[in-house]
Parts: sequence; structure tokens; C-alpha cells
Amino acid sequence: MGEFSPPPPSNAPAPKCISLLLCEAAHLIAGSANQIIVNTFNSLGVSGCPILFPKITVVYTLTSGHGNYELDISLVPSGGGPPLIEARQRIELGNPLAILDGVMTFMKVPIPVPGRHWVEVRCGSELIGQRPFYVGITPGAGALA
Repeated sequence: MGEFSPPPPSNAPAPKCISLLLCEAAHLIAGSANQIIVNTFNSLGVSGCPILFPKITVVYTLTSGHGNYELDISLVPSGGGPPLIEARQRIELGNPLAILDGVMTFMKVPIPVPGRHWVEVRCGSELIGQRPFYVGITPGAGALA
């Protein structure tokens, strides 16, 4: 990938997020664009809240974009409010037919309360991908995916 250029003009369409997974880890296979995705999940069992969950990896797939974009990837609490944790990632799509798999790993994720939470992917102010995940209290669980 070349040097990052400015974001596309405001009239350029945001890419489409066509998949969004939560997992323990994603490993790029050397010499390939393929990844090994480890331990996907939709819910977390924790011994209590608040808790710092050790690691959550988000794997997303984008298409239908053309150019350079900045994505904001965040984990959002069920009741709204500021994100639990967030990060920005720059990506490039060479043409609208391109498909890009991206990975963002969050360490020490603060989870204040059990219940339904959300993973969100935004391009600028536009929400392009979202999925829920659930946190439940499981006595003696520690932090399990």
C-alpha cells in the first residue's frame, strides 16, 4: 500500500461493511491475504462488572468504496453514551469492486455493566457497520469468551 492520501471528497460514498465478527485473535497467513480467525463469539461470560476484559478482536469486511478512508471502530455500551473503547484505522480501497478484510484488536476493554453492547464501524459520521454482543455474569467465570 502506498503513502496515505487525504480522505475522499465529501461526495464520495463510504464503503459498505458486509461482515463484522468478534473473536479472540486473527492471524495473517504469511505470503497471503488470508487470515486464521480464532474463537469467534457473540457473548462474553464474566465473573462480575465492572471488569477489564483482556482482549477483543474485531474483523470487518468492506467493499463498494474507492480511495482512502478513516474508519472509527468502537465498542459502545448498551445504554448509549461514550464508547467503552475506540480506535481509528486508515484503509484504502483500490476500486468499488475491491474487498478488504480488516482487523482491530482492543486490549483491556472496560465493561461497566452486563447486557447488550455494540460494535460500531463508522466512516466519517456515517455508521457503516454494527452488531451486538452480550455480556453476562457467570460466577467463577473470570473473563471468558
